Amino acid sequence: LWQISEKDALRVLRKVKTDRKEDFGKKLSKAKAEVLTETKYAPMLPYYLIANGGQLSDEYKLLSVDESVAETKEFYNLLGKEELLEAKPDGFVICTCANGDWVLLLQDGAVIRFSHEVPEITEQWPSLAQFIVDAIND
Repeated sequence: LWQISEKDALRVLRKVKTDRKEDFGKKLSKAKAEVLTETKYAPMLPYYLIANGGQLSDEYKLLSVDESVAETKEFYNLLGKEELLEAKPDGFVICTCANGDWVLLLQDGAVIRFSHEVPEITEQWPSLAQFIVDAIND
């Protein structure tokens, strides 16, 4: 299977932002980006430097850094109440879905869609780049 590179994903994101400016936030400031370089958010930086949040498609809303922090906290609070789940995903929320599902970027670089109804993974992508392109083309 052909792998989508980060370069491909950034090109697609730039194009969709140009085509639908109103759907995307401004890019992240350099100062704020520098603060994130040593954090778990580092893999998101190339995308945030194009758009700090925006509507990738009708289905997927890319969260800004601040929204991601808040949504991740909320996600783990809800999961904490969920006793059925043995292993919690190790990552943070980068997107929300039209139906209330969450999309997380995992520590290993994979991306998952996590159901808001039952604590389970409903979709998976091998990389952030693959997810971004698929979400935009959704």
